[in-house]
Amino acid sequence: MYIHNLISVIIPVYNVEKYLEKCLKSVQNQSYAHFEVILINDGSTDSSLKICEAFIKKDKRFSVLTKENGGLSSARNLGLKKIRGKYVTFVDSDDYLSEHYLKHFVSGIESEKSIVCSKFLLVDENGVFLSKRQRIQEKKLIFSKEEGIKEILLQNKMDHSAWGKLYPISFFENITFPDGKLFEDMGTTYKLLALANEVVFLDEYDYYYLQQPNSIMNSSFNLKKLDIIDMSKEMIKDIVNTCPELVNYAKNRAFSAEAGIFLDVPNTKAFESSQKLLWKEVRENRYAPFLIKGARLKNKLGAILSFLGRRFFLKLGKQLVGK
Repeated sequence: MYIHNLISVIIPVYNVEKYLEKCLKSVQNQSYAHFEVILINDGSTDSSLKICEAFIKKDKRFSVLTKENGGLSSARNLGLKKIRGKYVTFVDSDDYLSEHYLKHFVSGIESEKSIVCSKFLLVDENGVFLSKRQRIQEKKLIFSKEEGIKEILLQNKMDHSAWGKLYPISFFENITFPDGKLFEDMGTTYKLLALANEVVFLDEYDYYYLQQPNSIMNSSFNLKKLDIIDMSKEMIKDIVNTCPELVNYAKNRAFSAEAGIFLDVPNTKAFESSQKLLWKEVRENRYAPFLIKGARLKNKLGAILSFLGRRFFLKLGKQLVGK
């Protein structure tokens, strides 16, 4: 029924000359061929644009738009204005796909308002897997939108990453990625799931996520990481209004994210105000892991540790619960 629908693939590109060709080839070689690729050159200063232009010359399904550097959200939002497909998926330009990524997505569509999700594997620059495949009994699980939101809040079968999912383009009529913010996926994906008839989870490892030690999320603390506070507060507020039964799941997710950033803050006078802001949020949400089913063990351990005080949390947090 959905086999002839055009799938739009949006790929923001910024200074990824080392990885880009592998990414684009993995899209080009998809077994499901009815797609378009919108490359958003986000002000690259290396040879990334030349690599994009080479693909455009060889494959008419590829096109590129160039803009001043504005970050991942602004690049995705521009791409959303230009696509022609009925469904859209996002790919980060240093990652790559299995050849059946799009085929599996299309086979998973249940209705015109389905969101389809598949699994991912962490890989290093040499293609070595850093995570293991874990199979489930069912090849396809179908959740209500409430169940789907719960799953991403628990970080269980699915997470909040925008990539690794297929969305109806109509869902973006009133939803955009928060411009200029970090943690943009955390502030967006749950809103999209709230519009779905169903959320389909496939037992397919189709997305290969490159784990880079120098990525923004893995880099040392900077003040932009305080965006997590606003993202968390907005998420909890929205969940209260739309799915109030999931409010403690939202607070559990907020606790996990804020505690991880808190442990990144240098324990120095220069960052004392940032540390206090995050610690306040950690304390506010630390009860949630005990009020829900399915909270991760490290969330519960972190919450227990937080009751011993900020000093103990800073001293033992990374060893017990990690980032």
